[in-house]
Parts: sequence; structure tokens; C-alpha cells
Amino acid sequence: MRNIRVSSPEDRRKLVAEQRLSRPRARSRLVDWLATLPILLLVPALMAASGGLYARSAAAPAALELSVAPSPVTPGTTVVVSGTGFPQRAAGVIVIDDDRAGGTAFQATGKGSFKVEVAIPASVTAVMVTLAAVPIVDGVDGPPMITLAVPVATAAPTPGPTVVPEPTPAPTAAPTAAPTAAPTAAPTA
Repeated sequence: MRNIRVSSPEDRRKLVAEQRLSRPRARSRLVDWLATLPILLLVPALMAASGGLYARSAAAPAALELSVAPSPVTPGTTVVVSGTGFPQRAAGVIVIDDDRAGGTAFQATGKGSFKVEVAIPASVTAVMVTLAAVPIVDGVDGPPMITLAVPVATAAPTPGPTVVPEPTPAPTAAPTAAPTAAPTAAPTA
């Protein structure tokens, strides 16, 4: 058997030299960090300025809102009270004019909203009523989370009895002569 040389040693040296030149040089960690640092600082600043995800995570919770339909309310009727922006699954009571004993219970959804029917007492005589959402935690009610002043529809006054005047006698076409009393000779006392 004969050994056949595949390549000359000179060819191998040229190949190794080419591989060294084509291989990228290893960079230091310091250079990598210095190149990455501006990006790490720039991305959060851009997201906060544009209102992106970074800014939303630090934002305040949604504002509480109460609404009533129909408005103005009429005493003795039922209205629908809707709330949004409440804590998830928050429980509480809707009270009218701070009457906590006659409140209507509500339970917020996972998105913090609720809708309940509330009876407006027939005894309401004010021009405005105040509805308040009072939280209940562990059976104890706290201060109102939000209040809403709602106008009360005033009923038109019922007309009182009308006075019908008595008819006066109708005038006659020609005057009638009335007989006069006959004169007497002797004076009467």
C-alpha cells in the first residue's frame, strides 16, 4: 500500500492563517456592557414617554364612577345605579342620604364594575338626594368611597278645587214698573 499525500504542509499553513484572519476577535465584557448601557436606559424612557407598558404598570388605578338611570329620580320609583373603577370583587352598599340601614348591597365584578337596582323612598322631599357607595370589609362598613348628588323630579302640583261662581240672574229686556204703595193720611210711626 502506498501513502498518498493529500496536501502539502505549505497548503496547511496557508489554510490555518486564513482561518485566523476570518475569525472575529473576542471582545471584552467591558466593551459589551458599555454598548448595552445606553439601550437599557433608553428603552424604559421611551416607553414611559409614549405611555407604553412601562408607564401603565406604574399608573394610578382607574377613577371611581357612579351613574344613575334615569336621572332625575322620582320618589317611590326604582333606579339603576352603575359603578366602575372599583377594586376587584369589592362588596358594599349603596345608601341614600346616609341612611345606611336602608342600603342596597352591591358586589363588583373582576373588572371592578357593578349594576344594582335601588328603590328611591316615596318620603323623599328634597330637591337633591345623595347616593354613596360604602365599602363593607369583614362585616364593617367604612367611609363612603364615592358620592353622587342626583336631582329629584318634582311632581307637578295637583290643582286644588276650583270655585265655581254662582250664576247671577240674567237682566231682563225691559224694566218693569213696580206698583207703589198708596199714600195714607195719617203718619205712621
